[in-house]
Formats: sequence, structure tokens, C-alpha cells
Amino acid sequence: PGALPHPRTRTRAGGTETAGLLPDCVIAKGDLTCVGREEEYQLVLDTYSRLGSKLRHVSGNHDAMLDPTMALEGAPYVIDVNGVSLAVIDTVRPREAGGQITRDQLAWLDEIAAATSGPVLVFGHHQMWDLRAPERSANYFGIDPDSSDAVAAVRRSPDNTAGAFPGPTHRPPTPRPQPAPNAP
Repeated sequence: PGALPHPRTRTRAGGTETAGLLPDCVIAKGDLTCVGREEEYQLVLDTYSRLGSKLRHVSGNHDAMLDPTMALEGAPYVIDVNGVSLAVIDTVRPREAGGQITRDQLAWLDEIAAATSGPVLVFGHHQMWDLRAPERSANYFGIDPDSSDAVAAVRRSPDNTAGAFPGPTHRPPTPRPQPAPNAP
């Protein structure tokens, strides 16, 4: 009683720690809110405001529960940081837990990869399906199997797409080799 709620304490601590690192860029990959309420989103923006234009973000499934455009920040978009292209995509299916990548975003990602000789790092909220899994799931809570296959194809050619990096870490990461050389 009388103390800040735990989520606010964690958000403030994260903002302080992140700003202290003096990053070139910070990409928050969704679930900035618990249930997509405007005051939750504003708390994150206020807390991380000290980063100014270095803070970029994209929505997660929690952010899109009430408003499918909350925290989207215009994704897909690309940020150049010292010759590395940070491609931020929207993996959210509004009001659903699982994710996808639309054909338009896949075409955009392919164009970004083809337009640069430097590395391309892909950021979005949901993790990819394990492409080696013997069975496919229509109810997977990450990026659906078909979209994951398509992302892997983009990552193979051209092969400067250096990896896909999801947002939430609900469980300890399990390394799963994907069929794309040198790309996590």
C-alpha cells in the first residue's frame, strides 16, 4: 500500500537503465501496455521521453486489444544506424494473440534487403514458428507457419538479412537453427 504499482516501478527502472546506456537507437518491440489503454501507453512514452528520437517502437498484441493502431508508429519502417538497416515490421493480428507478416510487408522487407549491401536486422513483436517442426499449427501464438516460411525465404536471398529478433520473452529462449545461413 502506498508504493508505486510494480509495472510502473519496472517501467521507470527500465527507462533509467536504458538511458544510461547512451544507445544509438532503442526499439521497443510491443506489449508496451497491459491491455491497450491510452494511459498505459502514455506512461511508457513519458518514461522513455529522455531518449527522444532514439526511441522507436511497434505494437504488440496487448497494445492492439482496444485500438489496432496503438503504438504502431507507422510500421513497417527502416532505421539506418551506422550502416546497419533496422527493419521494423508489424506482426500483430489485432485482438488476437498470434502474429503474422502480411504479403505487403514481406515485399517491403525484400526491397529493403535488396537495396542495401549492409546487414539488415528485422524487428517485430512475435517470434517465428520453428521451421523444422514436423507439424504446423494454425493456433500458434507467434508468427504463423506460412508467414515464418516466407520470412525465411526473404532472409536467404539476398543473404544480408542477418536475423529476426522478436519482442517478448515470456519463456527462456531456446535456440532453434533456422534454414537460413548465419541468421538467428
